[in-house]
Amino acid sequence: MKRKLFTQMCAEWRSNIWMLAELLIVGVVLWVITLVLWTMADLRFSEKGYDTTDVYVGDIRRIYEDSPAYRQYDENHGYKTDLEPIIAKLRSNPYVEEVGMGNNALPYNYNFYGSVIEIPGDTAALHYMGNRRIMTPEVVKILRLKGTRGETAEQLAAIVEKGEVLISPCIDPDSPSPEKFLGREVFINGDSSKILHIGAVVEGIQRSDYERMWRGMLVMREDPYNNWWQQLIVRVKPGMGRRFIESLKPGDMAHMNTYIPEVKSVETIRQSCQLDQTTMIRNYATCGLFLLVAIFLGFLGSFWFRTQQRVPEIAIRKVNGATDGDIFRRLLSEGLFLLAAATPLIFAAAIALLRSDVIHNGYGTDEWMLYAAMAVALAFLALIISAGVWLPARKAMKINPAEALKDQ
Repeated sequence: MKRKLFTQMCAEWRSNIWMLAELLIVGVVLWVITLVLWTMADLRFSEKGYDTTDVYVGDIRRIYEDSPAYRQYDENHGYKTDLEPIIAKLRSNPYVEEVGMGNNALPYNYNFYGSVIEIPGDTAALHYMGNRRIMTPEVVKILRLKGTRGETAEQLAAIVEKGEVLISPCIDPDSPSPEKFLGREVFINGDSSKILHIGAVVEGIQRSDYERMWRGMLVMREDPYNNWWQQLIVRVKPGMGRRFIESLKPGDMAHMNTYIPEVKSVETIRQSCQLDQTTMIRNYATCGLFLLVAIFLGFLGSFWFRTQQRVPEIAIRKVNGATDGDIFRRLLSEGLFLLAAATPLIFAAAIALLRSDVIHNGYGTDEWMLYAAMAVALAFLALIISAGVWLPARKAMKINPAEALKDQ
């Protein structure tokens, strides 16, 4: 049986070579598409160490003295006191759970306030770099940060309230473990005049759902009034976001020379921040579907033609006792034999691409996923080839030997 199949495949070598070339190209491209989509899905749906559901944010803006709209302060008031009545009104809102302030505190922006911490007198010269996220203790609770040792958001907020620093793990192989800094005194960016205490290790806040924690994170509390680019961060009661927005009045979000022009949900910011990735996912999925359809139509047309050419041969086989199942398996095995012949070529091309760095592992894909994506791509090809062969094979099974051989 195998020898006959091989002989038959050799007799149609011209069309088979073209189909092998098609499988090689489509297989490699489909592997890349599968790898990218799988990696991004793994990043998107991985468990996060924070929760932005029902969280809203507004940028804090100020009117300066050179503006005609500027209102003069008396000796007891200034920009610092402007925020207090705004926060008080928000906290009295029936739909609000918590209000806090932060600077670079939220995910879904690509800011990176790189800061390096060191331990005074450390002979090992450990250097840990992290994205500095400044927030009040309320924001720790709003984001529901999680400690790696089971600390609750409330416990972490109490640590930040004391002026201590939270630190996170990262995947940078050159970065020391954050556990080596836990409970130690450190200074930041070479300024040994200001000593801080590392109070806990927490799960990191990614800059987007599709970016791993390449670097670490430092959560700190500083005087929020000294940060000119602040955000007011609000957690509303579950499902009350729309009512919260509708309940806001112009006077609630402004006082003297400080105002918040717009309050947006973090979900809206998330969609805007990740628009490029969302578009890329859609394009890759569309391209993958197109390639699968092309393979389906290619095998469908090729085997439909072969079936027409082999009508007498199929009729003779049926006369000699071949069942419909035998006919189907013969045609199906030809398609899968082509895929089996193309598989080593696809693997070789994929390895060459990886070694030449044409395929850049920018998403931090695990090595096992490279091979798993290949297996998935080949499984898709096998499924589509089987579907493409099935229709011609079904027609072949319905051939009437008497009618097919009457003119022979």
